[in-house]
Amino acid sequence: MRPRTALQEMDGFGVNINSKYWADGALAPVVDLLVDDLGARLFRVDVFGTSDWVDPEGTGGPALLADGSLEAAYSSRTARDGWGMIRHLNARGIRPYLTASGCVPRWMLGPDGKTLTDFQGFGRLMASYLEGAVRRERLQIGFFGCLNETDLGSPEGPTLDPRGYAAALEALAG
Repeated sequence: MRPRTALQEMDGFGVNINSKYWADGALAPVVDLLVDDLGARLFRVDVFGTSDWVDPEGTGGPALLADGSLEAAYSSRTARDGWGMIRHLNARGIRPYLTASGCVPRWMLGPDGKTLTDFQGFGRLMASYLEGAVRRERLQIGFFGCLNETDLGSPEGPTLDPRGYAAALEALAG
Protein backbone atom coordinates (compact mmCIF):
# COMPACT_ATOMS: atom_id res chain seq x y z
CA MET A 1 0.00 0.00 0.00
CA ARG A 2 1.26 3.48 -0.85
CA PRO A 3 1.75 6.04 1.91
CA ARG A 4 -0.76 8.90 1.94
CA THR A 5 1.85 11.46 2.93
CA ALA A 6 3.76 13.20 0.18
CA LEU A 7 7.46 13.15 0.96
CA GLN A 8 8.71 15.00 -2.05
CA GLU A 9 7.16 17.19 -4.70
CA MET A 10 8.44 17.00 -8.24
CA ASP A 11 8.77 20.44 -9.80
CA GLY A 12 9.07 19.11 -13.33
CA PHE A 13 11.25 17.17 -15.67
CA GLY A 14 14.56 18.62 -16.68
CA VAL A 15 16.80 18.49 -19.70
CA ASN A 16 20.55 19.02 -19.96
CA ILE A 17 21.10 20.26 -23.49
CA ASN A 18 24.10 21.47 -25.46
CA SER A 19 23.28 23.96 -28.17
CA LYS A 20 25.79 22.55 -30.65
CA TYR A 21 22.91 20.45 -31.99
CA TRP A 22 20.57 23.42 -32.50
CA ALA A 23 21.74 23.90 -36.13
CA ASP A 24 19.77 27.07 -36.89
CA GLY A 25 16.62 25.64 -35.32
CA ALA A 26 16.72 22.07 -36.68
CA LEU A 27 16.44 20.82 -33.08
CA ALA A 28 13.33 22.94 -32.35
CA PRO A 29 10.87 20.06 -32.96
CA VAL A 30 12.77 17.92 -30.44
CA VAL A 31 12.76 20.71 -27.85
CA ASP A 32 9.04 21.24 -28.48
CA LEU A 33 8.42 17.51 -28.00
CA LEU A 34 10.26 17.60 -24.67
CA VAL A 35 8.15 20.56 -23.55
CA ASP A 36 4.79 19.42 -24.93
CA ASP A 37 4.91 15.66 -24.40
CA LEU A 38 7.29 15.20 -21.49
CA GLY A 39 6.32 18.42 -19.76
CA ALA A 40 9.94 19.51 -19.39
CA ARG A 41 10.21 22.99 -17.91
CA LEU A 42 13.75 22.92 -16.55
CA PHE A 43 16.47 23.28 -19.19
CA ARG A 44 20.17 23.42 -18.40
CA VAL A 45 21.84 25.00 -21.44
CA ASP A 46 25.58 24.96 -22.02
CA VAL A 47 26.18 27.11 -25.10
CA PHE A 48 29.80 26.18 -25.73
CA GLY A 49 30.19 22.79 -24.02
CA THR A 50 33.56 23.92 -22.67
CA SER A 51 34.78 27.04 -20.89
CA ASP A 52 37.80 27.75 -23.07
CA TRP A 53 35.80 29.28 -25.93
CA VAL A 54 37.89 32.44 -25.92
CA ASP A 55 41.16 30.45 -26.31
CA PRO A 56 40.71 26.72 -27.05
CA GLU A 57 44.44 26.25 -27.67
CA GLY A 58 45.35 27.98 -24.40
CA THR A 59 48.12 30.01 -25.99
CA GLY A 60 46.64 33.51 -26.32
CA GLY A 61 46.73 34.58 -22.70
CA PRO A 62 44.67 37.14 -20.80
CA ALA A 63 44.79 39.64 -23.68
CA LEU A 64 42.05 37.53 -25.28
CA LEU A 65 39.65 38.77 -22.62
CA ALA A 66 39.51 42.13 -24.41
CA ASP A 67 36.07 43.04 -25.71
CA GLY A 68 36.96 42.46 -29.38
CA SER A 69 37.99 38.86 -28.76
CA LEU A 70 34.96 38.18 -26.64
CA GLU A 71 32.66 39.74 -29.23
CA ALA A 72 34.06 37.40 -31.87
CA ALA A 73 33.35 34.40 -29.63
CA TYR A 74 29.81 35.53 -28.85
CA SER A 75 28.95 36.10 -32.48
CA SER A 76 30.38 32.74 -33.61
CA ARG A 77 28.21 30.03 -35.13
CA THR A 78 28.27 28.10 -31.85
CA ALA A 79 27.11 31.13 -29.86
CA ARG A 80 24.43 32.03 -32.42
CA ASP A 81 23.03 28.51 -32.11
CA GLY A 82 23.07 28.80 -28.33
CA TRP A 83 21.35 32.17 -28.34
CA GLY A 84 18.81 30.86 -30.85
CA MET A 85 17.98 27.83 -28.73
CA ILE A 86 17.54 29.98 -25.62
CA ARG A 87 15.40 32.40 -27.61
CA HIS A 88 13.20 29.45 -28.64
CA LEU A 89 12.94 28.31 -25.02
CA ASN A 90 12.02 31.85 -23.97
CA ALA A 91 9.25 31.88 -26.59
CA ARG A 92 7.93 28.71 -24.90
CA GLY A 93 7.90 30.49 -21.52
CA ILE A 94 11.08 28.82 -20.27
CA ARG A 95 13.90 30.70 -18.60
CA PRO A 96 16.76 28.19 -18.75
CA TYR A 97 19.63 27.58 -16.40
CA LEU A 98 22.63 28.93 -18.34
CA THR A 99 25.79 27.03 -17.53
CA ALA A 100 29.46 26.89 -18.36
CA SER A 101 31.33 23.64 -18.01
CA GLY A 102 34.46 21.99 -19.23
CA CYS A 103 38.06 23.11 -19.40
CA VAL A 104 39.10 26.74 -19.05
CA PRO A 105 42.05 28.20 -21.00
CA ARG A 106 45.33 26.72 -19.76
CA TRP A 107 46.67 30.11 -18.71
CA MET A 108 43.92 30.31 -16.07
CA LEU A 109 45.29 27.20 -14.34
CA GLY A 110 48.04 26.73 -11.79
CA PRO A 111 51.27 24.74 -12.25
CA ASP A 112 49.37 21.44 -11.91
CA GLY A 113 47.43 22.26 -15.10
CA LYS A 114 44.14 21.46 -13.33
CA THR A 115 43.42 24.00 -10.60
CA LEU A 116 41.91 27.38 -11.42
CA THR A 117 44.18 30.18 -10.15
CA ASP A 118 43.34 33.17 -12.38
CA PHE A 119 40.13 34.08 -10.60
CA GLN A 120 39.97 37.60 -12.05
CA GLY A 121 40.31 36.34 -15.62
CA PHE A 122 37.74 33.63 -14.97
CA GLY A 123 35.35 36.16 -13.43
CA ARG A 124 35.75 38.45 -16.45
CA LEU A 125 35.10 35.58 -18.87
CA MET A 126 32.00 34.34 -17.05
CA ALA A 127 30.59 37.84 -16.51
CA SER A 128 30.98 38.55 -20.22
CA TYR A 129 29.19 35.28 -21.06
CA LEU A 130 26.23 36.11 -18.86
CA GLU A 131 26.20 39.74 -20.01
CA GLY A 132 26.26 38.57 -23.62
CA ALA A 133 23.18 36.45 -23.04
CA VAL A 134 21.18 38.93 -20.97
CA ARG A 135 22.17 42.39 -22.17
CA ARG A 136 23.34 41.91 -25.73
CA GLU A 137 21.00 39.12 -26.75
CA ARG A 138 18.17 40.13 -24.39
CA LEU A 139 17.55 36.55 -23.30
CA GLN A 140 15.64 35.55 -20.20
CA ILE A 141 17.83 33.40 -17.95
CA GLY A 142 16.51 31.80 -14.77
CA PHE A 143 19.82 30.76 -13.20
CA PHE A 144 23.52 30.91 -14.01
CA GLY A 145 26.15 28.32 -13.13
CA CYS A 146 29.75 29.09 -14.05
CA LEU A 147 31.45 25.99 -12.65
CA ASN A 148 30.84 22.28 -13.05
CA GLU A 149 31.99 19.32 -10.98
CA THR A 150 34.96 21.10 -9.43
CA ASP A 151 35.72 18.00 -7.35
CA LEU A 152 36.32 15.95 -10.50
CA GLY A 153 38.28 18.50 -12.49
CA SER A 154 39.12 18.13 -16.15
CA PRO A 155 37.39 17.57 -18.50
CA GLU A 156 34.29 18.64 -16.52
CA GLY A 157 35.83 21.91 -15.39
CA PRO A 158 38.74 23.24 -13.39
CA THR A 159 39.55 21.69 -10.03
CA LEU A 160 38.66 23.87 -7.04
CA ASP A 161 38.46 23.42 -3.31
CA PRO A 162 35.73 25.27 -1.38
CA ARG A 163 37.98 28.29 -0.77
CA GLY A 164 38.86 28.51 -4.47
CA TYR A 165 35.20 28.15 -5.42
CA ALA A 166 34.34 31.12 -3.20
CA ALA A 167 37.21 33.15 -4.74
CA ALA A 168 35.93 32.38 -8.25
CA LEU A 169 32.42 33.53 -7.34
CA GLU A 170 33.77 36.69 -5.69
CA ALA A 171 35.68 37.49 -8.89
CA LEU A 172 32.50 36.96 -10.91
CA ALA A 173 30.51 39.24 -8.61
CA GLY A 174 33.28 41.88 -8.48
